[in-house]
Amino acid sequence: MIILPMHSTKSEDAGLEYLLGLKGNIEFQNDAGYWVKMDVSRVAITAEWPYGIKYSLTLHAPSGERLMGFDNAHGGVKPAG
Repeated sequence: MIILPMHSTKSEDAGLEYLLGLKGNIEFQNDAGYWVKMDVSRVAITAEWPYGIKYSLTLHAPSGERLMGFDNAHGGVKPAG
């Protein structure tokens, strides 16, 4: 989860702008063809998006198959019991 401070500094603002600039960015990881896709965007602040940021980071095989991903698209997992 990305946590943004309530009061930001110029340095933090620059960091957020850099992060937002990664929207749709694809980075190839090696000559074997694996790649990482980053998607970051501002959204309306709601209970689901309390910081107004939506993100995903996914690792893909050369075939395009998604191997692993991280995002804040779903609520946290609640422990059983």
